[in-house]
Amino acid sequence: MTTQPQHRHPRPHRLRVPAPGAPPLTGHLPFADAPGVPDPIEVTSRRLTRGGRPWFPVSGEFHYSRCPAGEWEEELLKMKAGGITAVAAYVIWIHHEETEGRVRFDGDLDLRRFAELCARHGLDFVPRIGPWVHAEVRNGGLPDWLLARDCVPRTDDPAYLAPVRAWYAAIAEQLRGLDRAHGGPIVAIQIENELYDQPGHL
Repeated sequence: MTTQPQHRHPRPHRLRVPAPGAPPLTGHLPFADAPGVPDPIEVTSRRLTRGGRPWFPVSGEFHYSRCPAGEWEEELLKMKAGGITAVAAYVIWIHHEETEGRVRFDGDLDLRRFAELCARHGLDFVPRIGPWVHAEVRNGGLPDWLLARDCVPRTDDPAYLAPVRAWYAAIAEQLRGLDRAHGGPIVAIQIENELYDQPGHL
């Protein structure tokens, strides 16, 4: 004789649904798009919008510094053909500044060219500028010379923040004019990565 398993009925869940026609919340998150853009991006309690219409960006990762520059365009076109609308890319510090003071943005490290290729093909761009990126790269992307210093990375230690400022300035120079305020493809920037316990530092 077989017995049927006893099924326990879960407790009912209550779901609050806004009244039909009730407007979504706006302004509840500290977010602002570039002023004067023709298709402003906004965050509501229900959705992202762009130019006042619901917007669902589909993002895919492409770490340009790990791929020969001659292959970038073809790979971006493959991403677009697959439905990607926004390309996120780590800007990996250790790749760009292996030697302190010698920041490279040439060849396979040409961040500006990569961003311009995204724009050429109608892809939004999200640079993930670290300084710590993880990305399965040595030191989480922090240069060896930085870790050899007497400083505490990923904190407000002035000895850490000084080289970070220089790194961010170098990135900003490369991406000058490619932000949304100037009609460029950059829709967002991610700072740091997976830092959960220091909101003040972020």
